Amino acid sequence: MRFSSLSMIGPTHLRCNVGVIAALLTHPNYQSNKELIHEAKKFVLGHQAKWAYAFHLPKKEAHEVLSKCLPEITRRQISTGMWKRKDAKIYSYGILRALKHAELLKQDNFRYDLYQGFREKTDLISILVRKKIMNENNVDVEKIVAELFSTQKKNGSWFNSLSATCIQLQILNELGVDAKHDLVSLAIKWLFEQYHESFEGRAGRSLSSREEIWRFDFENIFLADNYAAEQNGFRQVAPEHGRMFCISSLLSGADSFVMGNPAMTTAIALYTLTRLGYGTDKRIVEAYRSLYNIRGFRESNGEINEFLWCAAVYNPKSTLWHDLKRRGISFDDYLQVVRERKVLSMK
Repeated sequence: MRFSSLSMIGPTHLRCNVGVIAALLTHPNYQSNKELIHEAKKFVLGHQAKWAYAFHLPKKEAHEVLSKCLPEITRRQISTGMWKRKDAKIYSYGILRALKHAELLKQDNFRYDLYQGFREKTDLISILVRKKIMNENNVDVEKIVAELFSTQKKNGSWFNSLSATCIQLQILNELGVDAKHDLVSLAIKWLFEQYHESFEGRAGRSLSSREEIWRFDFENIFLADNYAAEQNGFRQVAPEHGRMFCISSLLSGADSFVMGNPAMTTAIALYTLTRLGYGTDKRIVEAYRSLYNIRGFRESNGEINEFLWCAAVYNPKSTLWHDLKRRGISFDDYLQVVRERKVLSMK
């Protein structure tokens, strides 16, 4: 059973910046952060694939930004009532959910019946539309819930994958299964086992050579211990995304190597656990603080753009980080900014 439109950025592509900002905007400590809101609004306005992302904005801002997009959203609806795109049901549910959140979901705004493809259907997406969007009270979710739990492993995870486990928990939460359920509690326990208060990692010049450039410490991050399992689990529950390049894992032992971007797996876990009611847990609060403070940056006209979590592990001296003739901002510059932020946050 898979359904990736319940992932952090809706039924589009899971990427570092949008995923991290969605996670941050889920937590009360960051929901009013003007810089994050501004960046999130840019994502929604920047491309039609991000319309569903407005679900993560505060209601007022979601209404503002989707009102600007509404003519185009309406124009792209097709006669089935959905939006023509790969995995149309998933994509359409994401848009419907965002429009409802923004209080713009009015049938009069649209040419075609919004719900004709979902009525009386019993597949997962149709049930979610009927339950969460159409507000039907007699939707039977037991069969789908049982099917979701049937693929859960004895350790509480799905596919030994942090991202897959989080996505399945998000689905269950949407279906009304909360953190008190024994099997959900088991999954949450497994997720917290992937939490590292500190972890020494190293980065290489390329994913193929594993040639080392830097060693550095991470603080308060969520990482799985098997990269292959992480990718396999992600593909199992979200095959439309394919391989997820932003997903990271670590290999245990002295020669541990961080592959990809640990900001992404941390964000997925934080988003999920916050929605399940763990936002005040000390580990969650600390992980959010660390995630916010490792914003990467890129030099532009003498200023630093701080919304680059794709560069959050380390920021080499050029965009082509395997280029031996790197120039510009160095990793030492990046670490200095992080240290300064930590000092300020402690005052």
